[in-house]
Amino acid sequence: FTTQNTAVQKYAYSEFLRNVSNGTISSVTIDNRMIKGTTRNNQAFVTYMPLDDQFLLTELIKKNVEVKGKPPE
Repeated sequence: FTTQNTAVQKYAYSEFLRNVSNGTISSVTIDNRMIKGTTRNNQAFVTYMPLDDQFLLTELIKKNVEVKGKPPE
């Protein structure tokens, strides 16, 4: 039997940025400052952006991360 790791990892925002820089992030959904996503090895994660990051979107696109957003409700 193989067990798949379905637990959602909680990343510090700095750890998330390192993973983006390393190219290990596959996709993200940004909902206000909450960021949920998956790594290239299908690990789900969540992080919180403590302050607006004007460079994040550019870095995500540069690293070929699929980016989705949620409109305000």
